[in-house]
Amino acid sequence: MKSEEILKQLRCSMVQTGSLACLGCGYEHNCSVHGCRIMREAADLIEKLTGRCARYAEEIAVLQERQKWVPVTERLPEPETDVLAVCNRNGCIFVVQAIYEDGKMLTEDSAWNWNDICEYGLYDEENDDYYIPEGWWEDRQFTPDDVYNNPIDCAVTHWMPLPDGLEVEKNDKAD
Repeated sequence: MKSEEILKQLRCSMVQTGSLACLGCGYEHNCSVHGCRIMREAADLIEKLTGRCARYAEEIAVLQERQKWVPVTERLPEPETDVLAVCNRNGCIFVVQAIYEDGKMLTEDSAWNWNDICEYGLYDEENDDYYIPEGWWEDRQFTPDDVYNNPIDCAVTHWMPLPDGLEVEKNDKAD
């Protein structure tokens, strides 16, 4: 039975007349005349709780959608947005932090530093700049030789946004 049906039955039983004992308080009286407090409070509480549940359900749905793996065949992330990407290298599946480039952005418009772009980018004489090639790029944070933006050389099948950042208190010290 849905909450709307339960509420309807509760409110209906409060206005019916008869000599049967009240479902709310157990005494024989006409709830519509005496206004059984228990029945009224029960109905009010159910309305309040179902409203909260609906709000929580919406929040949960948003969070679930945010943490859902998106197939690249369905849609791609916005260019230069950090995401988690699922890679498939000859049947070996792994996850990497990456960005996607759509091939339409010049290096001067990019938030990233593109090393050796002249070796693989498409040169645009009008802008005297290179287009960043379309594809997935690994964002290496800590490498001994400070190499950034390495092309992902295998199939990316799915992606998802990065989770929200960790909230660190001001008193916490980095190790």
